[in-house]
Amino acid sequence: MELATPSAYVGRLLATYLGALVWSGVYWELNLTPWAWWLLGAYALWPHLAWFCETYCKTYSPWMSFYFDGLLIGFLTGLGAFHPLAALLGFSLFVINLLSLSGTTHLIYALFLWTLGALWGAELQGWQFIWQTSTFTLWLSLPLALAYPFYVGNLNYSLNLQTQTHFKEQALLYQELDAAIKDAEAALTLEQELRQQQREFFAILSHEIRTPLSVLVMALPALSKKIPEEHKRLHRMQAAVERIQRAVDGFYVDDRANALTNPRTEIFNIQELQARIEQQLASVPQAEQVCWMLTAEQTLIQGQLTLLEVALRNLIENALKYGPQGARVLVHGQRQQNHYLFNVVDEGELLQEKESLFMRYVRGRKSQKISGTGLGLYMARRIARSHGGDIKINDQAIPALGETSPIQTQGNCFSLTLPCLT
Repeated sequence: MELATPSAYVGRLLATYLGALVWSGVYWELNLTPWAWWLLGAYALWPHLAWFCETYCKTYSPWMSFYFDGLLIGFLTGLGAFHPLAALLGFSLFVINLLSLSGTTHLIYALFLWTLGALWGAELQGWQFIWQTSTFTLWLSLPLALAYPFYVGNLNYSLNLQTQTHFKEQALLYQELDAAIKDAEAALTLEQELRQQQREFFAILSHEIRTPLSVLVMALPALSKKIPEEHKRLHRMQAAVERIQRAVDGFYVDDRANALTNPRTEIFNIQELQARIEQQLASVPQAEQVCWMLTAEQTLIQGQLTLLEVALRNLIENALKYGPQGARVLVHGQRQQNHYLFNVVDEGELLQEKESLFMRYVRGRKSQKISGTGLGLYMARRIARSHGGDIKINDQAIPALGETSPIQTQGNCFSLTLPCLT
């Protein structure tokens, strides 16, 4: 407690001694007893003044009341030692403190003060003075004693009212915050439901479009062989259909990639991934140009097989599309500690644009005459990174394959790394 320091009690002791000297000087030298009434009035008004300063002026300090109480205690002690008026005051303080349930120290001091005054009064005016002063002060003290708890009760009521108001404001604030959180959660849930409905609708629409497009892609080459004179026109039709198919596939995969926050994964091996891609490339005329050289084919991968198939197939199709006509594409795979590394190598000219090729809707300068959406590499890298892997353009040559290498000269090498299970 702040007031329970040695310096505080020394200050109060000095204030008490000063109060006794004040009374002695007033009574013996000046003989102006009205000063006593002025100081007693100040003592009675002091709690109200302190409350006013604390409430409105914000300047109240416990030290003020502590020292001032000491000053008045000294003054009243001096009054009791030199004037019978102390009997009146002492008995009043005793009754007030008793009825208001104040501390024991105040009760003892009031009895001491009343005893001093009573002794002086008995010596000057007889022992009947004690009975008279006690009776008078009893009736005088009762209203004060009853008013004191009322005053304290009002003060406590005011504090309780302020506390309750504060708690009500806090409760109202928490209610508003809770309502805002619930509204935000409801809005988020609604948005997620709408996104899911939109995704499902787009998936159905994409499937309905992709199915007839696949039929056209497979039928147009056969039709071109049967009608040689329409070969050019059918070839343009096939190119247009393939462009539409790539665009639909691109937007479909991009939408699937947006849902990779909590993907539904499965466990599969490298051989399964290769088989799925070879099946997809079967309808592509350049499929025979793809050479697979994979090791550790039973290595297990955990992820979304459909999306990883799209990522690797995109690298292979880009190598076929942008490489020299008839050039081979090597898909080399090997395990490296906790990752599996795919290297898709072509025989084309080295690309100057590297990282920019992985940006959305960005295409290389040599691809302007070739149809495309500019989403392939962007989506492939996004899929790889969502699975804890990555796709980079590797400037370093893959390990020498010797005479078994199906490619004559190495061009661009796109490396796909995926974490594998132990």
